[in-house]
Amino acid sequence: MPPGRPNVLRVVIEQLAARHDVTPVATDCETLPAIAELVRAQAFATVMPHFALAPEIERGEMVAIPIVDPIPSWRLSVVVSQRTLNARGSEAVAEVLASVIGDLVERSIWRAQLNPTERTASARARA
Repeated sequence: MPPGRPNVLRVVIEQLAARHDVTPVATDCETLPAIAELVRAQAFATVMPHFALAPEIERGEMVAIPIVDPIPSWRLSVVVSQRTLNARGSEAVAEVLASVIGDLVERSIWRAQLNPTERTASARARA
């Protein structure tokens, strides 16, 4: 049970399925609590980031099975208008987000692998 369209996770799942000649069976559900309840009731399975259902997993209400072949991935970006009046503010927001995301990955709250970008590398060089 993936999130309804146009959710990015659903798009990633559908693209991976198409590349491997798999037809996913999907029921649209728009809210995380509703998805969790349907999975908890053993009516459905879902594909979600581990952190989205971590409390339920930790309580033993659900089990997380990693997807390993193929491993899904996508890029997270802060996107702003080229006409942004406060470019330094946007840069600061991007740096704070990168720091928070890095911390979540480092503490295994987000199970992810970070790929350093040129911007990240240059920001570290300035520090």
